[in-house]
Parts: sequence; C-alpha cells; structure tokens
Amino acid sequence: MDKRSTSEEQKSGYLGLTRADEERHLADVISVAQQNLERAGADIRKVNEDLADLLETYDVKDKEGLALWNNATARLKENEYDLIRYEKARKKPYFGRIDFKDGISQEEETCYIGRARIAKNGSEPVVLDWRAPIASVYYESSMGPCTYTVSSEGTYEMDLVRKRTYEIEQDVLKDFFDSDVVANDELLTKYLAKNKKGGIGRDHCDNPEGAECHHPPLAADERHHSGRGGFRKNDRGNAPHILHFV
Repeated sequence: MDKRSTSEEQKSGYLGLTRADEERHLADVISVAQQNLERAGADIRKVNEDLADLLETYDVKDKEGLALWNNATARLKENEYDLIRYEKARKKPYFGRIDFKDGISQEEETCYIGRARIAKNGSEPVVLDWRAPIASVYYESSMGPCTYTVSSEGTYEMDLVRKRTYEIEQDVLKDFFDSDVVANDELLTKYLAKNKKGGIGRDHCDNPEGAECHHPPLAADERHHSGRGGFRKNDRGNAPHILHFV
C-alpha cells in the first residue's frame, strides 16, 4: 500500500483517490455484494423448504397451515425482491462517488453511489442507493457549498469537493474521472443508457435531470445519508443522516 496515500487519506478523512486505492475499494465492495447475493439465495432455498414442509404437514383447509403458508409466501416474495436487488448490485456495484465536508460537523466524508444499496452485515452501508437524498448532489450540484433535503426533516448543507464517475465492467475498474458537471457526465450518461431498460433496471430513473421516477420506496435508513452504522444527531436532537462508510 502506498504509505503516503494512506497517510493523506487518514489526514483528510476522505477515502483514497489513486487507482490502486479505488481498485482495493472495489474489491472490498464486490466481496460484500457477493456475500449478500449468496445469503439471499440461501434465504430463498430455506423458505422453499419451509413451504414444502407445510404441504406435507397440513391439510389445504387447515387454518393454521394456511396462515403459516401465507407468511412463508410473503417472505419468499420479499426474498426474491432482495435477490433481484443484490444481483443488480453485484453486477454494477456503483457508478459515482462524492467527497464533501459536512455542514454541521465539518467532518470530511466520502459516499459511493450505485443503482442499489449495498450494506455489510445488513446494516453497514458501503454503497448508497442513487435515490437517497444526499445522492442528489451528485446529479444536481456543482463543486462548493450546496444542499440536499430529507423529506419531513429539512435541508442540510455541505461543501462538495469532489464528484467522481466510474466505469466498471466484469468486476474490473475500466475508467474513472473527476468533474464538475451537473447531471450529464459522459460515463454516467452511458451508464444510464445501458441500464434504463429491462427487469432489473426498472427502478432506475431514465432521466435524472428531472423526469418523474417510478420505483419502490427506499428502506428507512436509505432515506438518509448513511454510512458508519450509527445515526449522528444534529443540534436539534434529530438524526438527519449517518456518518460516512469505510
């Protein structure tokens, strides 16, 4: 590891910026995404086994058996939806990154942004869903002071210092670049064009510049800026977002 790069990263608070840093980070995220995908597959197999057991144990008219069957099929549907999200995340872990200084704490933070949330151990986000409020600055803001809004909570300030776009193919970091372009980076446009059609892309907005998006709701913690695993409260005692992730 480049000692100077590591030292600068620790000093600045942002994650590493070199190609080697980015390749290591990609490998870490891919590992988490693969674990999530395997776990989702195992969950589906377990529910199918439970359904098979129910068929053998209960008569089709048994009320208790019917209630257990309905619960199991609901879990199966949820697990199948999770599998689709995890497959999407595994194929394309992320496409963007923002580095910024928090407007309240002045801490320097990094967020990676993808088409689907990726979380370690189910609760430690390493990639944010592109629909998370804080991700809006990647599409809509230029470098410098800017804001994002969390529904029913308010508007939060930051100093945006970097927007980076990635091209990842077959688990390989093909290219990345920094820019100060609002919503229409070349690689981002190409990325959206590739993924706006088809089943697993159905929750991705075809037009990030303002067209209405139709997608399932975010998880509760995904409505905020998420990261290190615990909510950071502001001066009013609220919890507008979570710290950045490693």
